[in-house]
Amino acid sequence: MVVLIILSLLVILHEIGHLAAAWWLKLRVEEFGLGYPPRARKLFTWKGTDFTLNWIPFGGFVRLWGEEAGDENSSQAFARRPVWQRLIVMLAGPGINFLAALILFGLVFSIGGLPRSLKEIPRVNSVVVDSPAAQAGILPHDNLVGFLPTTASSAAELISVTKISQVQEFVQAHRGETWTVKLQGPCQKLECTADFREATLYLRTAAETPSDQGAMGIAFREYELEFFPWYQMPFRGMWFGLQQTIELTGLMLGELRTIVVKLVSGQGVSSSVAGPIGIVHQAEQTGIARGGWLTLLNFAAVISLNLAVMNILPIPALDGGRATLALAELVVGKRRVDRVEGYVNYGGFILLLSLLVLISFRDVWQIWISR
Repeated sequence: MVVLIILSLLVILHEIGHLAAAWWLKLRVEEFGLGYPPRARKLFTWKGTDFTLNWIPFGGFVRLWGEEAGDENSSQAFARRPVWQRLIVMLAGPGINFLAALILFGLVFSIGGLPRSLKEIPRVNSVVVDSPAAQAGILPHDNLVGFLPTTASSAAELISVTKISQVQEFVQAHRGETWTVKLQGPCQKLECTADFREATLYLRTAAETPSDQGAMGIAFREYELEFFPWYQMPFRGMWFGLQQTIELTGLMLGELRTIVVKLVSGQGVSSSVAGPIGIVHQAEQTGIARGGWLTLLNFAAVISLNLAVMNILPIPALDGGRATLALAELVVGKRRVDRVEGYVNYGGFILLLSLLVLISFRDVWQIWISR
């Protein structure tokens, strides 16, 4: 339920972006709807806009006066406004979702700490009971420094490891052998004690290793949370949030490209693609609602960014598609675009709705068979 509320609020926030931009440009907004039609009741009227409650309890919409080409002949109709004004209104929705994602990520990192990668530091996160690592006395928060042959007579024979990948490569090449492992620890955050020790460690063969474990029985820590003085955290958090927003945007665009390639090549929609039903189910299965408010804020930031990226794409019926048609007017002229705009938008809407219905049916089916 919490996840569904977050999704709805983010869609409503998107529509508030359109509404605010339209009011700023002194456009006439006929209706701001909570949920989707049919209408349940009119709540109130403000600035000439009817605020309504609708029967489908998800998201919302904004209806502008003269929105479709040909609807109104007045120069004040939205369809007759200059291209730059229409672009501002169209892109304000995705823009506010981008901004919301940035702010939410910034809050998460400002309060919860800045994650610093430990890929360059092989640090133990957990040790499996009765595993070779446990028998050797390796503990969580130890750093693996290197490996020595058990017959080594000098520290010069140490095979140093400075990355998790180096440890994995070494272990893979020496399974079934016993080595002396050099450790440093215990470590806290990014600091380690100067104490070093050695332990004898057997590297299990593939046949000896349980399916849910590795040769040593160790799980490595991927990051540590770093904190700075309180007056620095908001600025550092927002900067890190901006980096996270940019990085995730790139990842989402890459994933969308893969989805399109698979669809065009006839491979169908990937099982990783989910609709609203699938997103809510996955969030409940992973316990996001029980993970605390910082976890919920992080989830909301990811979903808000996802909404922004999806809506900015040049897909008919979405904001990006409408913006693309508006820009096309500068090249081929408004009259030519007006002739096809309605067909393109309605066709895109039907295609998107059909895809959403199919994905939703698949989500429901996968939930059903997984029970």
